[in-house]
Amino acid sequence: MKKNKTKSDKYIEELEEKIIDLRIQLKSEKKSIDLINESHNKLVARLIHDLKNPAGVVTSFSEMILEDIDFYDADKLKKHIGIIKKAADYSILFLNRTSKFLRLKSPKMAYLFSKLDYIDLLNQVVDRHIPLALDKGINIISKSETTSEILMIDSEEMDKTISNIVENAIRYSNENTTITISVTITKNTVETLITDDGVGVCKENIAKVFDEYFVVNTYSNDKEKCVGLGLTMSKIIIEQHQGKIYFKSELDKGAEVKITLPRMS
Repeated sequence: MKKNKTKSDKYIEELEEKIIDLRIQLKSEKKSIDLINESHNKLVARLIHDLKNPAGVVTSFSEMILEDIDFYDADKLKKHIGIIKKAADYSILFLNRTSKFLRLKSPKMAYLFSKLDYIDLLNQVVDRHIPLALDKGINIISKSETTSEILMIDSEEMDKTISNIVENAIRYSNENTTITISVTITKNTVETLITDDGVGVCKENIAKVFDEYFVVNTYSNDKEKCVGLGLTMSKIIIEQHQGKIYFKSELDKGAEVKITLPRMS
């Protein structure tokens, strides 16, 4: 009888331990769910905040046109339709960027890594952006310590990342300035430095540039409205490549973005 009681006591103790473990797991799961809900709530609030204004613009100008259509001349109609289109374009851009951002954050996001020439990819990105830079009188100088460097990368995602950083440099640069893109090879890494002579960022905001939806200026130098996800997504992609991204800047003295990627052993 004593032996049976001992077995019962041991069984009860094991059950109690399992119940405690389950409580801890449930508490952890609840915390994770709360964080997800908080993240979703913030996203919905951001969507409402950023889309409310362009939606209001579309509605207001559409009503004006419909109410006074008989008194509209061609120039006025063209101007107001242009305002509507600009608001609609921003809304689509915002939704597309948000969709891409959520895809990158998803644990189901699959990267297609393969051995590719990083220098060749970088040169292609630069060549595509030269016409955009020339429109502002901006000179892009590209230099590298090597003509070829094979890395394990997702070409589509890395192309978008470099493109975004170069586009930012162009958008926030003043006319007739220079953007420099240089590649340095170290023993274990490939370092890409992208510098511009643009408007720069004040010291207080540097720590926030990788935050979701953070914008230093609502509009860039070319009067385009900013979403505030470019550097956030770039950081996610670079880190998925086991790399790092750094940002340095001074107000009115330009910015510097450095990307380090691991070399193949």
